[in-house]
Amino acid sequence: MAALLHRAFERFSRINCTDSGNATVQFILVLPLFMAIIGTVAYFTDAVMIRNKAAAATDAVSTAASMDTSITNAEAAAILAAGRAILQPIDANSTLVLSAVESSGGSFKVKWSDTLRGTALKPGAAFAFPSGAASSFGSETNKTVLVATVTVNVTSGLVGFLSKMPLASLVLPANLTFTQTSFALPLGIDANRWTQRVP
Repeated sequence: MAALLHRAFERFSRINCTDSGNATVQFILVLPLFMAIIGTVAYFTDAVMIRNKAAAATDAVSTAASMDTSITNAEAAAILAAGRAILQPIDANSTLVLSAVESSGGSFKVKWSDTLRGTALKPGAAFAFPSGAASSFGSETNKTVLVATVTVNVTSGLVGFLSKMPLASLVLPANLTFTQTSFALPLGIDANRWTQRVP
């Protein structure tokens, strides 16, 4: 009887101690979660890179415009095209607007505005700076303020992939829209020179 129990215990021990395939099962269980985490990190990394490209484009457009004493239509188009080039390869659905705003009786009005695939601001229309920024611009400096606005619309391909992962309940928008605005004061001494617009 003791021999029979000993033999049964040995067989049970061999079955219980077998771990072949455990690593494979663990890998299969963890892989979807790992892929969901990697995909989510990639999604937010893309979003930050797109936002940074939009910010770089607005800065470039407003700075380039601030260095010219008078801007022709052709120069404005070239400046906006340069801003679009910075946005590549996400420039397909982007809009760029370059405007000049001046103080008029304590308020701000649009002097001129140009756009690339967007809607230009209406000359003479009132313009409102973000809170806290108004005192830093036109009324104190008595110069034209150049305003560049870039809007980027991008569809993320990662959302379709992530919807099949365990974290599908985490709702991430497929369409990303970023709008960045940059302000620049003209780099001239004579304020009147910087309000000129040459056709």
